[in-house]
Amino acid sequence: MTKRIFLTLSALALVLSLAACGEAPSTSETGNDPSVSVSEPQQSQTAEFSPLVLVDNEQFTVKITGIDPKGFWGYTLKVFIDNKTDKELMFSTDDVSVNGFMCDPFWAVSVAAGKKANEEISFSEGDFEKNGIKTVEEIVFTLSVYDSNDILADNLLEQTFTVKP
Repeated sequence: MTKRIFLTLSALALVLSLAACGEAPSTSETGNDPSVSVSEPQQSQTAEFSPLVLVDNEQFTVKITGIDPKGFWGYTLKVFIDNKTDKELMFSTDDVSVNGFMCDPFWAVSVAAGKKANEEISFSEGDFEKNGIKTVEEIVFTLSVYDSNDILADNLLEQTFTVKP
């Protein structure tokens, strides 16, 4: 019983501390009503990019929907995946190069049967700095797709793609 009370109080303290970290509401320019907030419009960090369909077949769709040159982890490709099968599929990249320099975005994602996902392939700023990459001109990678639960099954896809932002 004491343990349950302690856990409840700890959870309550955590919730209150997170609430205290929130931003105070701003006031409007026409008055001091704190319930009305005025904020500056956020500028999109996503570069101009037309969606690029890599694969769209009866089993799955993979498309690059955007690019964020200043993503959380670094330069980022935004990817949409639609698994149309009744199996859990794994999507991964291999042999990735940016402007001719090998880079490893450490990207692999599992998508459940019949589900969709919005994912991000992020490149480390360290790889870009080490290779002197200031502007991305070309990304080349092999996209592999396979059954997550059957490592002996043949890949459903193993194809090389080139993206030119």
